[in-house]
Amino acid sequence: MQQKSDAELLREYTDRRSEAAFGEIVRRYADMVYSVAVRQLGNESEARDVAQTVFVDLARKAGGLPGGTVLIGWLHRASRLTALEQQRADQRRLQRERRAMELFEPSDKPVDDWNAIGPKLDEAIASLGEDDRNALLMRFFGNRSLADVGAALGISEDAAQKRVSRALERLREWLSARGVHTATGTLSAVLMANAVQSAPAGWAGSLVSGALAGNAKAAGVAWSVFPLTPAKTAFVMVPLIAGLVMVTLSRSSTERELREVRAQLEEQRAAVARLAEENERLSGLEEELARVRADSRELLRLRAEVGRLRREQAEREVESAAMVLPAEPGEEEPAPGQIHFKAKMIVGSANRMPGAPSTGLLPQEQLETIMRSMGLEGDDESLRAKGVHISESQVTTLSGRQAQIVADPAKRAVSLDIIARTATNSESVVVERLLVSPAPDLPDDIDPVEQGAVVLPDLAIAPDELVFLVKDPISVPPGCLLLLTQSIADVGRWREGEKEPGERETLLVVFTPTVIDPAGNPLYATPTQLEVDDPGVVMFPGHAPSGEPIIAVPVQGEGSARRGFLFPGLAPAEVPGENPIVSDKSPRPCLARKRVFGNTSPSMKKTLSGHSKRNGKATKQDSLRPYSSILLDGPERAPARAMLYPVGFKPEDFKKPIIGIASTWSMVTPCNMHIDQLAREAEAGANAGGGKAIVFNTITVSDGISMGTEGMKYSLVSREVIADSIEAVVGAEGMDGFVAIGGCDKNMPGSLIAMARLNRPSVFVYGGTILPGCLTGDASRKLDIVSVFEAVGAHANRKLDNAGLQQIESCAIPGAGSCGGMYTANTMASAIEALGMSLPNSSAQNAISDAKKDDCRRAGAAVVNMLKLGIRPRDIMTKKAFENAITVVIALGGSTNAVLHLLAIAHAAKVKLTLDDFTRVGKRVPVLADLKPSGRHLMSELVAIGGIRPLMKELLDRGLLHGDCLTVTGETLAETLKGVKPYPKGQTIVQPFDKPIKKDSHLVILRGNLAPEGAVAKISGKEGLRFTGKAIVFNSEETALHAILDGTVKAGHVVVIRYEGPRGGPGMREMLSPTSAIMGKGLGKDVALITDGRFSGGSHGFVVGHVTPEAYVGGPIALVKNGDEITIDAVKREMTLHVSAAELRKRKKAWTRPAPRYTRGVLAKYAHTVTSASLGAVTDMDLEL
Repeated sequence: MQQKSDAELLREYTDRRSEAAFGEIVRRYADMVYSVAVRQLGNESEARDVAQTVFVDLARKAGGLPGGTVLIGWLHRASRLTALEQQRADQRRLQRERRAMELFEPSDKPVDDWNAIGPKLDEAIASLGEDDRNALLMRFFGNRSLADVGAALGISEDAAQKRVSRALERLREWLSARGVHTATGTLSAVLMANAVQSAPAGWAGSLVSGALAGNAKAAGVAWSVFPLTPAKTAFVMVPLIAGLVMVTLSRSSTERELREVRAQLEEQRAAVARLAEENERLSGLEEELARVRADSRELLRLRAEVGRLRREQAEREVESAAMVLPAEPGEEEPAPGQIHFKAKMIVGSANRMPGAPSTGLLPQEQLETIMRSMGLEGDDESLRAKGVHISESQVTTLSGRQAQIVADPAKRAVSLDIIARTATNSESVVVERLLVSPAPDLPDDIDPVEQGAVVLPDLAIAPDELVFLVKDPISVPPGCLLLLTQSIADVGRWREGEKEPGERETLLVVFTPTVIDPAGNPLYATPTQLEVDDPGVVMFPGHAPSGEPIIAVPVQGEGSARRGFLFPGLAPAEVPGENPIVSDKSPRPCLARKRVFGNTSPSMKKTLSGHSKRNGKATKQDSLRPYSSILLDGPERAPARAMLYPVGFKPEDFKKPIIGIASTWSMVTPCNMHIDQLAREAEAGANAGGGKAIVFNTITVSDGISMGTEGMKYSLVSREVIADSIEAVVGAEGMDGFVAIGGCDKNMPGSLIAMARLNRPSVFVYGGTILPGCLTGDASRKLDIVSVFEAVGAHANRKLDNAGLQQIESCAIPGAGSCGGMYTANTMASAIEALGMSLPNSSAQNAISDAKKDDCRRAGAAVVNMLKLGIRPRDIMTKKAFENAITVVIALGGSTNAVLHLLAIAHAAKVKLTLDDFTRVGKRVPVLADLKPSGRHLMSELVAIGGIRPLMKELLDRGLLHGDCLTVTGETLAETLKGVKPYPKGQTIVQPFDKPIKKDSHLVILRGNLAPEGAVAKISGKEGLRFTGKAIVFNSEETALHAILDGTVKAGHVVVIRYEGPRGGPGMREMLSPTSAIMGKGLGKDVALITDGRFSGGSHGFVVGHVTPEAYVGGPIALVKNGDEITIDAVKREMTLHVSAAELRKRKKAWTRPAPRYTRGVLAKYAHTVTSASLGAVTDMDLEL
């Protein structure tokens, strides 16, 4: 027999006054209510009083509870508030005592103990949002399954799991902010074990009768007799027997008050005793601290012991790390957790170590150049004879945990304490803190306080600990090392009198962190090395007068006095520190991000090349061929080379980096019909730049042709096929970098996903926009593909005859190029340029133009240059870069598909991007471009006035773009926008900031009971900001289109098209045909459309897509019925189905998932692996491998 829900039991009680129904509610939740009261009060007797009050209140108020009330949430809130009201004074006293006790413990000490969590738990739960609180209570307090939690809240089981996880994390953050530190997993286990305590045996029955008695009317209702606590006796018995009971109650009350006073006195006496004991302990600690301060050797010995224990703990944690279970589905995969540190310490007199660099990053292979430039050739014995001491040590620990390295085991001269973590969205190690101090066991006559600890640049002293801390985190990419250098005083005396007191020395720390797996193997490959003509370069702290970072080139001279660094472009007075220099005023190179050194001018290249030859150390050419050298080099690879001679390779080509040219050429669509010519231009550019290009093809499908048919289900699938095929070819053929050229909609995101996955130097080229078509005899009317779709609607509405329709369809597409408005292709091309992954102005060029050919040639050369500079796609595609892309899409009034595609590209780039980021950015960015489909102009008209660069420049000047983001040019976004001229005066395409088309984003992320996980609306403002209408429901696009064309859909309707999501379609078709038909019928302002499918960039009107969860997985959109009222509110960012939660649960129980439409082939595979649209509809997330 199926168990009745809480709502059904309450309804039965309120309708029929069923004591059995109310008794079942009490039995379900008595333990939970009692547990809340016990935690709040710490007194079982008073907890029973509180519980009885809560259930009396429930019995009285049951009939007035709002529909959809989650009972467990109501009871938890009522229990907590009642307990707080009854014992507010005692609670404040207990809190003060806890604060006093917390002062004696370190604030960062982890606390996983239930005794620490319990007193704060209910206050923490109360701080959660209602949805999170109810989900948490049902899961841990109500012991419900995730499926039951989802059903109660009207969401899917996956969504319920995410909501419970989110509630746990927020609960953990709240507790942590109040000094209770615990891991989310530990908190989950603690809640599962302790959240609900058993109430006294047989007590639930008493509660039932007591609560019902408390709710009985005074007239004509008999009171049930049940055991009462003293505090409640008076309340119940007064109406029955007055005089005698008053005396009894008075005596009982007095006795209870005396017991409470006695208990309070006992507690105070115990507290005084504890305080006295604590004072005595503190006095002892103060004396001990005085002794420690007086004995510096003891202090240092203790630090060494702590370091040893930390190392042992780290080793145990590393050993156990291999046993960590994989993340549950829906949870974010954690960053790699193990880091191996190597530290080389070099200490010598300053005059024997000239030219030591300041703080900097450089590739590991350049260390030899640095050492030689400082005259440190030779083995350790020969260097020691010169007064230079070198020692090395290493340690392995977990990300975020402290590790300690003792630099010189023989002399124990310097100790390093390190805290570092693995970067979340990259392969780097972030060094967050570096503490340097004298190691223990120094000679007795040395006072470390007087001598001072070893000092590193940009450090802040912590005097009580005799250490120094690195102020700002430093990100160290794989294959790189960190140099830390400082001049120090009197360290020579610490080595048993090797040098005279007062002689200055130089300490050089060479610090190399590596992310490793549990077996100790490096997780990330060493990055591409520097250009053959570039010597090792070192980055110095601070900035030159020009504001650029300071870099230097190690110089090898004939004598030690001439060893040092070349600082190009700096005068001697501008050189940092006391570094020996060779001054040079030639133009300085631009230092880009991370390990990138590039855009070297011809004169600077000559200078660097000359010094490289003098140093006798040049970067190997193989550094430009990290993948092709593996495929082609060596006698054993002769068969591979033999295969390439027939396709045009010459012997000298095998020494060049292989650059792939991924062409999407096809005669399937005019968007791509010219791309074979563009691929040849890119091939020529790559060859001229020093590479050897290989052209290969991937697929494309035409959305415009397949729109409105079953074939459209393959459209979004083709994005994954394009990404997979490019990844497969580039990976299989050992290509060192590649250019991808795209035209139709899915070409762009498919190419970018492949670039992010492969993370090899690559540049995207947009095939360009089409020129407008025009009608014979009416040259002023500009046509595009959307004109044809809307003409179909006009024809159905008898506003256009057959001849007129045929004339429009024959003239709308005049030649090659992508659809001409700010539809998906132009939107994504603009987003990619803003992201930094295409060359400047690539997104705003006509398909048939000399500018587009030049763009392709420069792209081929740019990939070779990226190889030389060491730039990779994930260096460019950062969170800030994605925010830039979102900003430009909004300002241009771009397609809703940008949301789906940017989420997918970010996933591939390992950047955490969510729907909420679109809302956050959208609140501050206006819509400025008056472009189709919502506006008047075509992309070719924007090209004619300068493209998107002037708009980006203005967005940058107003602080709406991150100018420090790297681009494929090797320059920052701000640097590429220097000198960009504004739009010509009088143009009307891009509006001024003080007169925007819309003051904030047109891409509105909606939530609500119809889209708990989000939906994407395209609201230009012209169709209004709020729409309420009656649902008219269709289970496919075709049936909806027929109903629109035959007049079934009328003004006031909200068209609901479902089972068109990523899994249900499958393929998430675009609804351009239905939306165009609505516009063509003249219903654009009178009909709204919502779907779990998506929209073409050409769609406009009051339309909402990407509704999640989709219908196929049981999302609320599957439960909508004809006639249901739906409200879309863009201001509140809500989409509401005006149906009660109880009715939705009833419908959900009756709902069954339809049979899959495909069980074989690519659509079946896609449906099996694809995620929700709210996650980008990707196919490689949480794969079970």
